[in-house]
Amino acid sequence: MADSKAILVTGAGGFLGKRVCRRLLADGHTVHALEFREDAIRSIPIPEGAPGTLVPQILDLTNATSLDNLFEAAPIQSVIHLAAYGVRADRLEVDKMLNVNATATAMLAHAAKKAGIERFLLIGSGSEYLPVARPTTESDVMGAINLYGASKISAWYTLDYLRRMESFPLVTLRPFGFYGIGEVVPRLVPYVLEQAKAGQTMEFTEGTQIRDWLFVDDLVDAIVRALLMPQALGEVFNIGYGPSGACTVREAVETAVRVAGGDLSLAKFGAIVRERAEPPYFVCDPSKAMTLLKWRPKTGLREGLELTAESLWGAKDS
Repeated sequence: MADSKAILVTGAGGFLGKRVCRRLLADGHTVHALEFREDAIRSIPIPEGAPGTLVPQILDLTNATSLDNLFEAAPIQSVIHLAAYGVRADRLEVDKMLNVNATATAMLAHAAKKAGIERFLLIGSGSEYLPVARPTTESDVMGAINLYGASKISAWYTLDYLRRMESFPLVTLRPFGFYGIGEVVPRLVPYVLEQAKAGQTMEFTEGTQIRDWLFVDDLVDAIVRALLMPQALGEVFNIGYGPSGACTVREAVETAVRVAGGDLSLAKFGAIVRERAEPPYFVCDPSKAMTLLKWRPKTGLREGLELTAESLWGAKDS
């Protein structure tokens, strides 16, 4: 491809990373897939006949020397920084969360800046905002209510400083939750689908939290657009389905149970307590991304759950 790029993807072996790498390879890019374990690289799906090239990069993201060496050795033009720790509520190690999400992100940005990259796409989180009882906009107040969100804020402030003061080519996306093909237990959607299909009971919180349900490939499309479109440079975008696609956790669970052909009585709501603080309403206003990136989510919850179920139970990954 004439417009192919050499792109570093951190966290390439994770749920989102695999889908991003798959799309970039299908689009003909050279993907430098960064992980700290070789087996994580081997799990990245390569579409049949994809014109792109996958280049494994096995290194520790928290090692500044390794990062400098990587950029010196590889002709990387852009970075998509997906690697993070603490997304799952059961991962509570404070030192690891801060080291990966804040310190390592800053080191990666400095190494990328020295190498003169064209664009650095930071995948943040809607958890960086102070919760509000309406769709969150990019101008809303930053103010995390858990350590994961706080560690992500720290990373963004550092990189935004580089953007403002040293012309660092930063673009920031803040997803408000996503699900889909490639998820594994204990994430909510595959847990519900697998348990319901097997006729096993499931325990949840009360399930009244309202969430923004975005299918992973719609998020991948937003990432690719933010990486390549000139008007994205320097901007922050909230990414989600928005209020039209929001519903309670209970409603989403019940829909997933139906998709799996299970009995709704299998879902026991109120049986457990939340492991960390969560906002009662967590939905974004994606208007800015729709306007500047010409992006729009295409996959409703029911369709997304059906696609995810097909991927779990043997249908070809699409």
